[in-house]
Amino acid sequence: MRPSHSTPSSSQSPPNSPTWTQCTFVDPLEAEIQLCADRDLFIQSDAWGEIQDCLSEDTKRRIKSESFEGHLVGFKSLFIHLNQKRARGDLRTCVEEYFRTTKHLEHLLSESSARLLAMWGTLKTHFYVFNCTEPPGNKGECVDLGRYPTVSRTA
Repeated sequence: MRPSHSTPSSSQSPPNSPTWTQCTFVDPLEAEIQLCADRDLFIQSDAWGEIQDCLSEDTKRRIKSESFEGHLVGFKSLFIHLNQKRARGDLRTCVEEYFRTTKHLEHLLSESSARLLAMWGTLKTHFYVFNCTEPPGNKGECVDLGRYPTVSRTA
């Protein structure tokens, strides 16, 4: 008899803390099912281009497969990956943004997730935070803090 390994892997959330999908969606299983049902639109979306860069070849192949069983396994794999600690933030953001911008899926986002994503979109689009080392025109360098963590000074 082989021993059972019930300890969570280091790449997963601790057992009592909510997963990313539990925090993001009202019902993560329903979100997974609906995204799978929306597969044709999903793989034609702009979001798919960015999302597939973050996925394994096997997961991409299954999601794009013509087989319904392949879709199920592919989307299950995507949602498992979203819950792992090592999941890239841009993958999560792209998936969340796809739900937010797809009218028939947006109701699946949790209220707090939808509110935060909307605030981030507004800030990203309309506000730019700059830190200038000197007033403009005095050879100071202004750096967009949303893109660069440090400010350098020109000589």
